[in-house]
Order: sequence, then structure tokens, then C-alpha cells
Amino acid sequence: SALDPSVDDTATDTLTTIVAATVDVTNNADLGGGGTGAATGPEPAPVETSNADPGDTVDFTLFVNNTSAAPDTYDLAAPVLPAGWVVVFRNTSGTIVTNTGPVPGGGSVEITAEVTVPPSAVATDLGAPTPYESVHFRASSPTSGAVDLKHDAVVVSTIREIEITPSNTGQVFPGGSVVYSHALVNNGNVTEASGSIDLSSTQSDPSWGSQVFIDVNGDGLLDAGDTPVTGPGDLPALPSGGSVDILVRVTAPPGAPVASVNTTTLTADASAAPLINGVGPPAVVTASDTTSVASGNLTLLKEQALDAGCDGTADGPYATTSISAE
Repeated sequence: SALDPSVDDTATDTLTTIVAATVDVTNNADLGGGGTGAATGPEPAPVETSNADPGDTVDFTLFVNNTSAAPDTYDLAAPVLPAGWVVVFRNTSGTIVTNTGPVPGGGSVEITAEVTVPPSAVATDLGAPTPYESVHFRASSPTSGAVDLKHDAVVVSTIREIEITPSNTGQVFPGGSVVYSHALVNNGNVTEASGSIDLSSTQSDPSWGSQVFIDVNGDGLLDAGDTPVTGPGDLPALPSGGSVDILVRVTAPPGAPVASVNTTTLTADASAAPLINGVGPPAVVTASDTTSVASGNLTLLKEQALDAGCDGTADGPYATTSISAE
């Protein structure tokens, strides 16, 4: 009592339980709307899975649900991603955000997670124990410590594409030969196995001839160590983004008319290759080497060297200059 200090009474309030703040991240709808992935994560398997080509961006619609009674705010992150992948979060206005802003108790906020797959991404192995690339989205409160980790995934599509570059032009004398350099490139995102690509050459004029070689040292010249290609088994496996240097030696017949033209078509045919992830082989590709016959002049060069001792051995280097002996 404020008037009589001898009059008083005591009451005891006891807090028996402290309920931790919680948050739940769901896909496509909030908890009240039946969003998938309810309950604390991360889930052992992806809740939502999207397909994407290398270089594509796919969206996941997330709802950050404040499952506590008090207002809270949540930082956004993607802590588990394949190497080179990028995630950006946007609110419903399209603004890039890293935090949800205040979320009332029992309320939720919608967020779009944009996942960008790098152009160099290899195809997902559909026969693997985990036939997908996992992405995890996290909402964590810097104030209350509430956190939830959401497990989604992306399947990277299988792309199969090969290319031969470049096409060339050149000249040759009758009966002579010229060597053209090419690169056989795998622009797909899976490995094309050794023996799966048949590399061959044909002529527009059947009297001409050609041979295909692997340019082992990559110098663009036909050397002794360069190996001929006679069948699919001669080519090595071609990984995604990989290439092999190829040489084509084109030979003109001895009687080829001057100014006549032959086109050598280099063809890479993988039509017999097996399916990969259910996707058929890459399309057949070609490159063309166009060769024209030029007239040639034969020049005789006479060189001489002094043999003063008449022993059959030159006393110095051979040269076209006159020799004077005293």
C-alpha cells in the first residue's frame, strides 16, 4: 500500500516454457495455401525440380513463412550450389533483395529465386544415384536465429553437338599435294566416347585423293608422328568443350588440268553412337577444302664447290657463285 507500508501482498509469475522462433520455407504457396516442403529442412530429396539447358536461368517460387507469433525478418541465401552456378533473389516487384523485410507473426512473403546455370555445365547423369544438381535456399533471422533450409534441384539437359572448323581453300601443282588443318570440336555437354565418331573425306573429282590424320603435336603440319585416321576407333574420346586437331592431305592427279577445282569434304558422322541420357547422337557435320590447280615452273639451280685436291670432297660449301682458284 502506498498509504500503509505494513500492508502488502506478493504474487509469483512463472515462465515454464520458452518457445523458439521458427520459420518455414515452402515452394509455390504459403503454408495456408498448401505450399510444398513444409517443416524444417533440409529435405533428403528435392521438393521441386526444374530442367534447364546450359546457360539458362530457371525460377523457383519460394514463400518464407513466419511460423512464430512475433514479427521477424529473414536474410536470404543459397549456401549449397554446384560450382559456377549463381542465385539471385527478387521480391514480387522484381527488385533484387537479400532480406525479406519484416514478416508479421503467422504471415509470409513471396520470393523468386533465379538460378543461372553456367554455359559450361555438363549434363546431369540420369543414371546416377542422385540424378539432379541440388540447390538449397536458406531463410535465417539475424534477430531471433530462426532458420530453415529448403532443398530443390535442377536437371541439366543433355546437349550433343559436334563441329568441324574451318573450311579452307588452297592451290596445288599437278601431281602435288596440299595439307589443310581442322579442329573437331565437341560443343555439347557430354563426352563423345572413343569410337563413336567416324571421320572420313570424299572428293568432288574422283581422280583426286585425300588422307586424314590426327595432328598429334598440334602444329598444323604433317609430321612423322601424326597418326592416320582409318576408322572410328582411331579418334580419342572427345569431352565436353574438347577438341582434336585434324589434318587432311589432298593430292591432285599428275594430269590435272590447270585451273581445275576439287572440293574435299571432311565428314564427322556420329550417327552410330549410343544414346546418352535418352538423347540421340549429334548431327552429321562437314567442312570443305577447295583446291585449285596452278601451273608450275621448274627451275634448275646449279651450285658448285672447289675440290682443289681432286679427292672428291668439296673444300667448302656449294654456291652459285663463280669459283676462282690461284
